[in-house]
Amino acid sequence: MISEDTRHVVVATDENFVLPTATTLRSLTHHGVGGALQIWVLCTGVSLESKTAIQDSVTGPLQISWIDMDNVDLGDTSQSTLGKGTYLRLALGEVLPADVSSVLYMDVDMLVTDSLAPLWELPDGGEVAWAVRSVHYPSLCTYGAMDHWPELGLDPRAPYFNAGLMMIDMRRWREQHIGRKALDHLASPLANGALADQEGLNVALAGRWGELDPKWNQQSPLLEHNRGAQLMYDDDTLVAAREKPAVIHYLSRPKPWHADCTHPLREDWRRVANETAFGPITLQSTPLKHEVKWRVKRAASALLKGR
Repeated sequence: MISEDTRHVVVATDENFVLPTATTLRSLTHHGVGGALQIWVLCTGVSLESKTAIQDSVTGPLQISWIDMDNVDLGDTSQSTLGKGTYLRLALGEVLPADVSSVLYMDVDMLVTDSLAPLWELPDGGEVAWAVRSVHYPSLCTYGAMDHWPELGLDPRAPYFNAGLMMIDMRRWREQHIGRKALDHLASPLANGALADQEGLNVALAGRWGELDPKWNQQSPLLEHNRGAQLMYDDDTLVAAREKPAVIHYLSRPKPWHADCTHPLREDWRRVANETAFGPITLQSTPLKHEVKWRVKRAASALLKGR
């Protein structure tokens, strides 16, 4: 039985990402959330063997529930360079129990390095969600983020968030139909497309989200000195997010499970991955055909959108 004090975390995955999922969840359960934990896994095509391995990888008192998303209608995702899995969070309002009032959504290319308890103690100013500003696309008018902001009636200077980690008020999410609004935008001619559900969420949540400290989603470009992070944060905030992140987001490719990954914190991820039921792990080569397909689709999307 799930108590009212339970803290809910949602991830989304498929069979291609079972190792990263196990690693993210192991790091999460190791550092904790400051209370009883319920994990919801939105999944497509995950085998029973992989589900068992993921469950065997986590520690501590918790409950894992699997939600099969194969038959959930998410519209046409065929043009996405990221695959169907990244859209699964848009159905949160339909697939989670109605009595779940708040959830923490996390991408599965993340590593938790500190307790996430403070995320359940955020002030309530009417926000639908809390997230960290994108380093790649700090504002709505950043080139490639949301090219049609004038037609959408959005403030071009408004911050644009990275959707890899979101603390969500589910009551407001449902009442304001955030998932459906995001899908409707992505199906419209005003969508850029390349950033998939992240773009849709930034449209649906414009003016309705609160900004978290960057330590809660340490994006890969934050570690580089030529990506403009100094324009976004003061020195103390930037140094703390770089040196003592609560969540590392391995945003760039290749990922830490690939042999040619150059992320400076790749060994932190690999150490935890080796502790999962999938360990000891064998590093993968970056699949050339997938990399080519990804780059071609991104280029085609940019060409079709005139970018």
